[in-house]
Amino acid sequence: MGTLRMLTLAEHEEIALAHTRGEGVRAIARLISRDQSIISRELARTTSK
Repeated sequence: MGTLRMLTLAEHEEIALAHTRGEGVRAIARLISRDQSIISRELARTTSK
């Protein structure tokens, strides 16, 4: 198992901006060099349904 690294404020902001632009989870993950699962969890945690 790799080391865990929390998202930075800049990464949180980039995820939110990219999501607002309509970019998908894979595209956002590539953009900030993070795993798709991290992006999915962050979006599930921060977006209302």
